[in-house]
Order: sequence, then C-alpha cells, then structure tokens
Amino acid sequence: MVSVKQESYSGGGSSAEDRLKGAQCDCDYCKKDISSQVHIKCAHCPKFNLCVDCFYVGVETTQHKNNHPYRVMDDMSAPLYTTKWGADEELLLLEGIETFGLGNWVDVAEHVGTKNKFECEYHYWSVYVDVDTFPLPQNNLTTLINDSKPITDRDVKKTDDGMLVTIKKNLGIKTSMSCTQNYEGPNKIKQPNPKIGLEVGFVPYRGDFDVEYDNDAEVLIGEMEISENDTPQERQYKLDILRLYDYKLAEREKRKKFAIERNIIDWKKTQTNEKKKNKEERDIVNKYRPFARFVSQEDFDDLMVHVIKEKQLRQRIEQLQAWRTRGISTIEGGELHEKKNNGTAAVNKHRSRSSVKKEDFVNLVSPSLENKNNNSNAFAQQENMFIGAELLSSKEREFCVELRMLPNQYILCKDALTRESFRQGFLSKSTAMSLLSDLEQNKVSKLYDYFVVCGWVTSPHQSG
Repeated sequence: MVSVKQESYSGGGSSAEDRLKGAQCDCDYCKKDISSQVHIKCAHCPKFNLCVDCFYVGVETTQHKNNHPYRVMDDMSAPLYTTKWGADEELLLLEGIETFGLGNWVDVAEHVGTKNKFECEYHYWSVYVDVDTFPLPQNNLTTLINDSKPITDRDVKKTDDGMLVTIKKNLGIKTSMSCTQNYEGPNKIKQPNPKIGLEVGFVPYRGDFDVEYDNDAEVLIGEMEISENDTPQERQYKLDILRLYDYKLAEREKRKKFAIERNIIDWKKTQTNEKKKNKEERDIVNKYRPFARFVSQEDFDDLMVHVIKEKQLRQRIEQLQAWRTRGISTIEGGELHEKKNNGTAAVNKHRSRSSVKKEDFVNLVSPSLENKNNNSNAFAQQENMFIGAELLSSKEREFCVELRMLPNQYILCKDALTRESFRQGFLSKSTAMSLLSDLEQNKVSKLYDYFVVCGWVTSPHQSG
C-alpha cells in the first residue's frame, strides 16, 4: 500500500516575495518548474519531486518506482492578501492569536517568526477586521495589497471606534480624538496632563486605571475553553459565565466613563472644591452621592443646592420656634439672645482650655496657703485622666499630687534615676540634681529621698 502524507512547502525566505524568488523546485522527470505549484515528493527516494501530470501517468526511473510512498507538497508560501504575507504566515498569525490571545503581539510575532509585533498587529487589523467583508477577510486574489512600507508603532494607533488611524486616513475618514487625548464631558482637557489622576491610579495617556473595577473579573474566563464535545449543560454554564463577564466589563466601562466625565480623576481639584463647603454641606453631598450616576452633573448640582437650602430652612424654623418658647417675639431679641449664648460658650471654652493648660504645666506656681488645699483636691480629681496614671501605685499617685507632677513626668524621672543608680552602683543627691536640672531642686530632693526610702535608688551611705 502506498502511504500518502501532506506537507506544506517553504523555500526558507524571510517573506512571501523572497520565497517565490528564492528556492526553485523542478520536476525530476519533465524538468518543469513546480516551485509555486502543488507537486509530489517521493518519501523513499531522496530529493525526488514530480509534477502532478507526471505523477498521474505513473512515470518511473531507475531509482524511483510508482509504488513508492509519497507526500503531497502544497505551496503555502504564495501570498493571499498582501505581497509580503504568505499563506503559511497567515496561518501562523491566526494560530498565534488563538494560542496567546488578541493583543499579545510580542508572543504572536515570535510564533510567526518572520514579522515583528507592529507588522502582525497592523496586518491583522487591516486585513481581517477593518474591511467591508468583516468578519471574513477581503479575499481579492486578482489584486494584492502592496504593503512594502515599513510598519511602526504609529501605524497601530486606534481611534475611539477601534479602527486604525492609518486605515481611516487612507479611506479619507476624519479621525476623532480618543479618550486618552480628549476627555468627554463638561471639563474637557485637549491635551492629557500626565500629573492628573496619579492620586487615584489613573493613567491619562492609556485612558484607564491601574486597578480597574472588579479587577479580578478575568479570572472567571481565564482557563475556560469551549469545545465541540461539551454537553448542552456545560455549554449553557459557560455561556452564563460569559454573560456575567460581559456584565462586569460593561459596569467597569460605565464607572470609568463616569469618573472621566465628572472629572473625579482630578483629585486635587475635587478636594479643593470639597474644602469650600462646610462640614454639614459635605455630609449632605456624600449622602446623596450614590445617586449622581443616574442624573447629569448639572442636575445633581442643582439638587444639592436645593437640599442644602431645605436643610438651612429647617434649622432656621427650629431656631425661631426655640426663641418663641423662651418668650422672644422679635428677630432683634433673638439675635441678642444668640450673641449672649455664643459669648458665654466661648468664655467657658476658653476657661476650660486654660485650666487644662495650667494643670498640664509641669512647673506650676506654688499656690497660696489659703487655697492650697482646694487646688490640691482639683489636681487630684484630674490626675486619673493623665497618661501613665494607671501604671502607678496609690502611694505614687498621692506623691505626684503632693509634688504637683504629671504621672508621665514622674515615670521619666524614676527611670532616669534608677538607671543611673544601677549603672554606678549608687547615686548621690548632687548627681540626681544634675540629671534633673530642668526641675526645681526641691522637687528633685523629694524624689531622691522617696526613691531611696522605697529601695529603688542606692545612696552612697547604703553602698558603703
């Protein structure tokens, strides 16, 4: 039995034109050039080729017999759509896109082997997508497209509708600026500012965010494959996943468009506008902000103006009713009443702040004898509110009240003296005075004596 194999013939050139002009294959019987034709290659005899006509009549030579196994050699190097792309390169391009995904042009170019990433992208969009016969390529075998011009990154730029700018220019269609060059909406920016949007992760020249809405949406379809062997239940399940993924993409695009149209990406300008409002107005706007996507910017701003005005009117009505309950019947009387209340509140607030400062001040002025006990009691009531008071024993707290010293300051003095006593083996009162030179000598002396009595500091007499 004669075995038959079918292979594609490649002359080894870098392009379709080079392969057509390069390696030549002749029929070993009639000597006819069969380089660009389908021919037969003997699988038994080395380098023995026959044209279809000679193979049909069953020619034989001294070495080759018509019962030898053979291979059908198709001419896959002939160009189909353009002069620089052969049929084998077309297959490799489509195979690479199916394997690595649309947009991964670096890996697709490596799969093709003879083209760079710009040539692969431009050829795919210009031949298979941006044609009148889409989704089928424009098959015009009589006239091939001349693509002798080198392809660069400028030729693969697209407009808002996804069509290549170069093709639109060739067709005489006016190109519109993409969202990366001109934001739509009331706040238009003709030229992208690379500094705008950095705070929120927006890339102006790319027109999207570093982290998109539902950034892991692609995980759903990352490893999904649709096969002819799928059961109806499996196919329906996969279609449901695709619909869910399509919904997430639509929601992502809707949110991105909303952020660009409302100029939320300009975070500094947004924060400046927020600071112009008082806290009450900001709370109202934040409360109604989820409804902003259902109306235009003008309608939402007008709604906020009326809601804030309503809030102010309600507060005014409550104020007038409060005046009436106090027997105030005129606006002048009510304003006078408010001034008195505001003045009293300001005085009380100032007094409370000043009293706290006096209590927190370390070197307090010694009180007079007649009000010494009252000040000590007030200081004792506030002592428990100071930081570090929970770390002290009851005796230490009483000692702090007696010295009019804050707990955290007492802890620092205790740490400094005990550490120095442990380091030297003893501690003299003069050394303690020099260590705590910022405090009054009377306070340092009492601290030293107290620590010696408690056994935390060793005096020179005790060490001897």
